[in-house]
Amino acid sequence: MREWLIRRLGGFTDLDDYLASATDQDRQAILTQATEKLFNTVSADDILRVQDGVMMFEGQPMLTAQLETLRHEVGLIRSSLTFKILDREVKYHVNLKMREATTLAQLEAAKMLEFTWDILKTALKKI
Repeated sequence: MREWLIRRLGGFTDLDDYLASATDQDRQAILTQATEKLFNTVSADDILRVQDGVMMFEGQPMLTAQLETLRHEVGLIRSSLTFKILDREVKYHVNLKMREATTLAQLEAAKMLEFTWDILKTALKKI
């Protein structure tokens, strides 16, 4: 990591020295890259997305057969009894936690659970 950082900083051996002389844009770029190297970050390239009309996953275009399989799997998931049960379970627990909340933190936690579940359901719909 140290060697990568020194190369990326253009020879600076100390991050603080580099940051003191760098532009705001360069500072932001190096800190973002360092964070990606140090932590298990997920970027837009790691997610299923459409680019120029082509479905991409992990930065690579998906084959027609892969897309067909994916859409079939999503259809099975969304129509399954298991998914319907999980959907009702999450809704029940979110409502229960919201009613029981006595602090703002508890209410926010319930909202975050609802938000996370909505992200998953929306992702399935998009596919």
